[in-house]
Amino acid sequence: MTLSQREKLLASIVGVLVAGLALWLGFRLFSGPLVLVRAQVAAYQNKLDTLQDQVLRAKKAQDRVAQWNRQALPSDAARAGALYQSWLLELAGKANFRQKKVDPGEVRNQSSAYRVLPFTVRGQATLEELIRFLFDFYSAGHLHQIRRITIRPVEKSKDLDVVLAIEALSLPTADRKDQLSQEKGQRLKLRDLAEYRKAIAERNVLAPYRPPPPVRPPEPPIVANLPKPEPFDPSRFAYVTGIVEVNGEPQVWVKARTTDENFQLRQGDKFQLGPFSAVVARIDSRNVEIEVDGKRHTVPLGSNIRGVPVNSEKPESRGDGGNSPNPGMDRREGGEREPTRPGERENGNSVGMRVVDPRASASALLPPPGNGNKAPNGEGPFSKRGRRSRELRGSQDRGGEP
Repeated sequence: MTLSQREKLLASIVGVLVAGLALWLGFRLFSGPLVLVRAQVAAYQNKLDTLQDQVLRAKKAQDRVAQWNRQALPSDAARAGALYQSWLLELAGKANFRQKKVDPGEVRNQSSAYRVLPFTVRGQATLEELIRFLFDFYSAGHLHQIRRITIRPVEKSKDLDVVLAIEALSLPTADRKDQLSQEKGQRLKLRDLAEYRKAIAERNVLAPYRPPPPVRPPEPPIVANLPKPEPFDPSRFAYVTGIVEVNGEPQVWVKARTTDENFQLRQGDKFQLGPFSAVVARIDSRNVEIEVDGKRHTVPLGSNIRGVPVNSEKPESRGDGGNSPNPGMDRREGGEREPTRPGERENGNSVGMRVVDPRASASALLPPPGNGNKAPNGEGPFSKRGRRSRELRGSQDRGGEP
């Protein structure tokens, strides 16, 4: 009988499902015992590791006990006590102890494992001698230790009253019966006595402890050949703000902007701003000459007080024949010009007096009463007659009519 295509497909699907079920049943049948065997193997491995660790610790303990047998006092406790007492006396004598004395204590039996032999060492010694005793004590390989140490200073002396409580062990299994151990001690970090003397004897061990100072962070490296910054000069920010006449004498006003100082100077006055020092040599209507280190500088009104040297002035090439548009004021090279600000005013025409002081009142700018606005000859630089003569000279220089 021939199967159709549909029947063949269904038979294949059923065959795959039967095969998968068979595999799953086989895995469950064999996986259970396999997991049990693996757990048993892990347990036996842990037990083996534990036994190996116990064997290793036992081996280390056996080596340690053998080392103790070599370091312990002789197995005969009475003989051990006498030998160790003599060794302590010899050690104190080697360290130059004075009034030295070694007293044995009562032997204490700790079951059958070991016996404790206590001793007390007394004497007087300096700190360096005590360091020598302790160095020799710990250099020996005996099974002993210092339980307590007491130090008291002796009045009017460098000596110390020293009392040391020491315990040593005697083992019944020691490899000796009538002599002390010849083993070397391994408890000292430094092998040189001089290093211990330097670390201990050079300080006062009886003073309270003081912690060391904190460590400073390293300083940044110094870079050579760096240019040094120029010192600040307040004269770079000082300007001539006004030229007035007081009691018939011209006066110049100088303002330092950085310090807000105001200077009212007459001819011959000396002033200083920081490293800058100068003398007022001459005062004109719109210029001031100051003398710095024997050299004269011209400072126009509103300019920086440093000005320019008198001998550095150069005529400018102008289309009008070199005539200045402002007669009465010399044109100089350099000399920063202060910009026009509120509070500035000009008197008369371009050659008149200019006063700059924002804080000045109107009464401060007026001439004083009396005859103070006239020079002795009647033609001062600030008089009407003097101003008129300057206007005439200015008109003649420009080729105009008066």
